[in-house]
Amino acid sequence: MDAQQNTLEIKNLTVEYVVDDEVVHAVTGVNIAIPAGRTFGLVGETGAGKTTTALSILNLLPLPAGRIVSGEIFVNGQDVFKLSPKQLLAMRGSQVAMVFQDPMSSLNPIKTVGEQIAEGMKIHRGVSDKEALRQATSMLEMVGIPGDRVSEYPHQFSGGMKQRVIIAIALACNPDLLIADEPTTALDVTIQAQVLKLIRELKEQSRMAMLIITHALGIVAEVCDSVGIMYAGRIVECGTLADIFDNLRHPYTRGLFDSLPDIENRRAELKPIPGLIPDPMNLPPGCAFHPRCSYAKPECSQDLPQVRWLSDTHYVCCHLYNETTENML
Repeated sequence: MDAQQNTLEIKNLTVEYVVDDEVVHAVTGVNIAIPAGRTFGLVGETGAGKTTTALSILNLLPLPAGRIVSGEIFVNGQDVFKLSPKQLLAMRGSQVAMVFQDPMSSLNPIKTVGEQIAEGMKIHRGVSDKEALRQATSMLEMVGIPGDRVSEYPHQFSGGMKQRVIIAIALACNPDLLIADEPTTALDVTIQAQVLKLIRELKEQSRMAMLIITHALGIVAEVCDSVGIMYAGRIVECGTLADIFDNLRHPYTRGLFDSLPDIENRRAELKPIPGLIPDPMNLPPGCAFHPRCSYAKPECSQDLPQVRWLSDTHYVCCHLYNETTENML
């Protein structure tokens, strides 16, 4: 699919960090395409490379440790890595906005929430202070917070309301792409449901593309159209929501679903994935998942599995699938 047809297109992205002369293989060969009005869920354990992928879109990798080894990222057809610093600043917040993982540390404690929402409007739209504050009030109301709280400070809001403020800041300039990094982390179940409802409503009201980063399959089921399962820096399975939830193929994806509680059978035992995600400084040879995989074959520890397309929308990277084998799980 051509980059011009997608709000976001990531092609063969590889990212490394160099720490004390050691190389951290954070992201390897990642491909993602998100059309306007669609939501892509990037799922994986902590340390899988999800946030690094998101920061790469904004060209915000920590320097000098982080470096783009290869790949391209297009936002509305523009190559992000070829933009000047001035063009990057213009893109961030206006075309692409990000909801960071921790709302507690993302807000400035000495500025009112209204000032923080209005800031992006003044920078990217050039509106007056008065007009920016008026629009900030409307943004607060849009995310379910009374407009008369626009002059209050972050410490006066609960965790869930701070997350809503962060979403209001991200949406203030009507971005074409919204990146949400663990948008419901540290929120109680009721507030999680409210935030997910808000995300669904925003999706229905606009043509905005969304990248949702999470480890929770329940969130993916609520808001996503397509899903990428990430392990040790690689997307090991990718497809539509139906492909992943009804026709999953990778043993790691199977392990994620098997580790969920079965609400229809309270006595069923959980099946956790054995072992831990590998050290990105010392990834095992071949398929990085093979030391934890009950389906592993000799070639899994020797050769890196290639992409195998199972349909027009669904692919898997696993030695269980080759030209003559199908539906192994």
